[in-house]
Amino acid sequence: VRRYTHTLADVPSADLLPVQPFLPPGVVILTDQPELIAQLATPPDALVLAGLTDVESVRRAIGDRPVRDIRIVTHLRDSDPERVLALHDLLFLVLHVCQRQVAEARGSVIGLFADSVDHGQLDPFAGLFTGLLKVACLEMPRCQVYGLFTTTADVRAGVRLAERESTRRRLFPIIVDDDGTRKSFVLHEEPIDAAQVPLTGDSVVLAVGGARGITAELLKAVARRCAPTIHIIGSNPIHSYPAEVYTADDAEFGEWCRDYVKTRLAEDPSRKPAGAAAEVRRIRQARLAHRNIRELTDICGTGRVRYSVCDVSDAAAVDRVIGEITADRRRIDLLVHAAGLNTSAMIAEKDFAEFRTIRDTKVRGYLNLKRALRDRPPVLWCNFGSLAAVTGQRGEADYTSANDFLASAATAAADELTIGWTQWGEAGMVVRDSLTKAYYDDAQYYTMMTNAEGEHHFFRELSEARRSACSAYLGAAELRTFDRLYPGYLEYGDDHSRLGFFLRKFVRREPDTVEFECPLSLDVDDYLRHHLVRGTPTLPGSFMAEIAAEAAAV
Repeated sequence: VRRYTHTLADVPSADLLPVQPFLPPGVVILTDQPELIAQLATPPDALVLAGLTDVESVRRAIGDRPVRDIRIVTHLRDSDPERVLALHDLLFLVLHVCQRQVAEARGSVIGLFADSVDHGQLDPFAGLFTGLLKVACLEMPRCQVYGLFTTTADVRAGVRLAERESTRRRLFPIIVDDDGTRKSFVLHEEPIDAAQVPLTGDSVVLAVGGARGITAELLKAVARRCAPTIHIIGSNPIHSYPAEVYTADDAEFGEWCRDYVKTRLAEDPSRKPAGAAAEVRRIRQARLAHRNIRELTDICGTGRVRYSVCDVSDAAAVDRVIGEITADRRRIDLLVHAAGLNTSAMIAEKDFAEFRTIRDTKVRGYLNLKRALRDRPPVLWCNFGSLAAVTGQRGEADYTSANDFLASAATAAADELTIGWTQWGEAGMVVRDSLTKAYYDDAQYYTMMTNAEGEHHFFRELSEARRSACSAYLGAAELRTFDRLYPGYLEYGDDHSRLGFFLRKFVRREPDTVEFECPLSLDVDDYLRHHLVRGTPTLPGSFMAEIAAEAAAV
């Protein structure tokens, strides 16, 4: 795989489509700042939602009204994290309740995020919404879904920008208005030359979520290179399980697990087998974590690898553990924030509590760690993100939102980076589930990077030769997947003019075909007023040849 950056670039576009009102009749408006909505001319039948915190309250508020158009309106500058997370919750909840209805109506979901761009960079919290809107765009392909992020703090000016944006061609659902310059994210290859990694045997490394998966494999690589002191934070209380969990060989441990399930079900007949199986899965994870920690200790030396139990979404628990880790006043040279959970389901089907847990493990974990280390920041902070943050991924609204937040946060910070990993073929979330791994292997959506290649890229990311804060790793399979998700984006993302005048909406691309829509209107196609058939403006037949020529050039 190769290293890419996903950065903002100018993407001018002509007005090619009929203008759509930002606040159409029957619109549902979501906000955390109702005073902003008071400045707008809302339709009399508009529904404004703010402060709702659960599925049932959203269902009651919407009732039996038909929902076709959803809008999000907010300011992001100097945002209170709790307020922004609550608005992100509300967007998920409304989509959860209304997604199928909006999709069937071929409606729209549009976000206006005023005062969210500063010196050409998105506000850190913008990533929550860019991630969720990318997923909504992919799950609702026949709807108009995008987010507009502006430098202007004037929501009325923002509405005018959004209405003009409705007339333009978009190959990607995130648009930025940077003081009048239209921008979007563009993918560029940006390799890193080999350079010295600033870690030695005297260094201190803190890895959050580092006892299993790709993080454990990379910690082993770091240990083999320089044997630093390593602190690992994990949520699994690995020291609470019986000794035989760790001392038994694989056959004995398998028998122990079967006996454990039988015993748990016999102790409580009301307990469901799935609950006992989940307990065993947690114990299996502890066994693997314990084995990895033992390997690290063998390399680094006794007492130089320590494991602390902590739910990083719990602020008080993070403060306590970070206080213990930094009690000796030693500087943390590298922090790796790799905590993460993942369970796939479409927005309409995803459990809200699960959505928050998956998102908050990364987002609240990050915020809690930042606050706990505010007086003694690490020399280098490395977030483990995902390629899903760049592309979005169906069924991953929570995971994509969290990882996109980590990307935008790193871009706005100093001495911080977020690595957008693709799938690893020998470790990581996909490998833990044999059915999931078989699915991805068959679909060939991802390259399935080896551990050795991952180590190679990781050490380059840590080096001083790195120029950008965020990266994404893509091979040929990932580029094919990207092109399938956003037809035309890789070829024309930074130059829409090459698509011509009539190829206005890219719909989808198949191996041998490509589909566009060309909505015609007298607002855009004024020339039709002078070509009438029985008094009706009609496209001249000769123009079909021009449309065919434009399509053939794609």
